[in-house]
Amino acid sequence: SPILPSKNPQIPCARSDVKLSYHPEKGRYLTVTNDVKPGEVLLVEKPYSSILLPEYYSSHCQTCAQRIAAPMPCWCCSKARFCSDDCRVEAWESFHKIECQQLDLIVGANLGKNAMLAFRILTSSGKIYLEYVVNKVKDELAKPETEGNAPERLGFNEDGVYDSSDYRTVYTLVPNTKQRGVGDLFKRGLMAAFMLKMLELTPFFFNGGSDPRNVKLQDKILVGGILLTHLQNLPCNAHEVAEVEIPATSVKDSSQSEIGASAYGTLSLLNHSCDPNVVRNYFSNHAVVKTIRSLKARSEERRVGKECRS
Repeated sequence: SPILPSKNPQIPCARSDVKLSYHPEKGRYLTVTNDVKPGEVLLVEKPYSSILLPEYYSSHCQTCAQRIAAPMPCWCCSKARFCSDDCRVEAWESFHKIECQQLDLIVGANLGKNAMLAFRILTSSGKIYLEYVVNKVKDELAKPETEGNAPERLGFNEDGVYDSSDYRTVYTLVPNTKQRGVGDLFKRGLMAAFMLKMLELTPFFFNGGSDPRNVKLQDKILVGGILLTHLQNLPCNAHEVAEVEIPATSVKDSSQSEIGASAYGTLSLLNHSCDPNVVRNYFSNHAVVKTIRSLKARSEERRVGKECRS
């Protein structure tokens, strides 16, 4: 994948002249501090978590989303396949050791891509890390702005870095709870409860095997609340992972297929626009943002809105 021309000390996946800004009406967004020419790389970001759509399980790698010619199966199930032993080990150590035993239930429940991605965020993070980060964020939000609780610092870690490999960048994405109706929230609450029950059937709460009936109520409340948060913030912030297929006969007959979905802490800060000035491409499941127009210093980066995407 493309390489950043310079590293940003505050936003590691962005180049050095990208800045995180804040406006009460817009929320957090990204701008550039220097003039930028068309075709320049601004972001190269690995997703915090990503999923494949079930129909691509047999043809693409569960870890990196690349098409595979010689699939390597999971050691324990026949559904998950990988492009290499490295990807197989990475998936097992991250999320697949939790999901493997119940993959038929997870896929068969037809949860939809956002719910599956919410599930994957939890299984790839682990309960101990989730609990630590959520409690840390709540403590930080309880502080007055004079002690560092400014809206533009949301998602930054203790070292003042907005690191997209840190769960807090995904957890603090806007859920738009106040804009949702009672029916919408009730539906998402039921989905969170159902997904919590599924998690109880996996080793998620135990790292290898106590009786699921002994899950503590406080752990259920914590994890159910996290699931509900992501069921609200992913519809506005998750990104599809797409693959372009170019026929041997004609480039103009190329087609783009959605093969998965990913959660990006930094890419999600770009606002949608019907007149975009940047474009997003994928190299494996890494997102690369390039300019398609000249940007003046202090210009906001804007990507194409879903309603405008063909």
